[in-house]
Amino acid sequence: MRQQKWNQDKVVAAIQRWVSSGRPISRILRENRPLYRAGVNHFGNWKSAVEAAGYEPRIRRRWSEARVIKEILAWSADPFAGCLSQHDSGLAIAAKKYFGSVEEALELLDIDVKGRNWTRKKVIDTIQSLYLQGEPARLIGLGNVRLYYVAKRKFGSWKDAMEAAGLAGRYSVRENLRSWGPEEVIQAIRAWHAQHGNLRGIWHQDQGLYSVAKKHFGNWSKALRAAGIPITRRRWSRARIAESMRKLHARHGSVSSRDFGKHDPPLVTAAYRYFGTWKSALDAAGLSEPPMNAVSNRNVG
Repeated sequence: MRQQKWNQDKVVAAIQRWVSSGRPISRILRENRPLYRAGVNHFGNWKSAVEAAGYEPRIRRRWSEARVIKEILAWSADPFAGCLSQHDSGLAIAAKKYFGSVEEALELLDIDVKGRNWTRKKVIDTIQSLYLQGEPARLIGLGNVRLYYVAKRKFGSWKDAMEAAGLAGRYSVRENLRSWGPEEVIQAIRAWHAQHGNLRGIWHQDQGLYSVAKKHFGNWSKALRAAGIPITRRRWSRARIAESMRKLHARHGSVSSRDFGKHDPPLVTAAYRYFGTWKSALDAAGLSEPPMNAVSNRNVG
């Protein structure tokens, strides 16, 4: 096979074809070495080659637990996103670093990756099931952000999906959150804080408010300052995590990381960070998961 002769125009065209086929530029080094080498040879470095093709070079991201959570939530809210590892390998690696595995990170955030093949019937069944479980109708997607976006894709709007589920008039989600101005966001944050006493679960239960706040103020901390809400960061230790887990368990009974995450996401994140696995954190707190046969017997009875 005759070796391809490269020049700057051919490099640019090849990069543009690669991107237009739906593949990320970051994979060129691994999957198309000749193109990568040609880019470096003709432009001096790969960054310049990518810029010449009209794209911004991908900046190396600085990861933190908060950023991993934020980007996983953004991925889960996109009904068209594929497998997380294929969609964003860097995010998948970071999830493994902070949570032990991608699966544990998804469990923490209550994201069901098995339910990606949604049908209209499945959306209706899920809405009805959550409603019967008593999930507040004011929450986006009845507390399931992904369901909300899938329902909008399948039915056109959350209102139409609720009506198809036989729940017309029983929802109160503000679907026009993104049209809010800064003052409306501030009032909503204050109202949430007044009702709950803290803002720990807001990113899980009201993703729309969380997102529009960042849109107007740049980040969540600035939105809180604008609302006059003091920013408190808990200092974690193994002892404090164990104590907090016992208190939460005493109030709600469950030992599931998913249930803990609904009430206190930072606690679950800290537990994974300090103990490595959820089971180790439960053991340290003197709690234990129910044996499988006990769960089965309870479901049967």
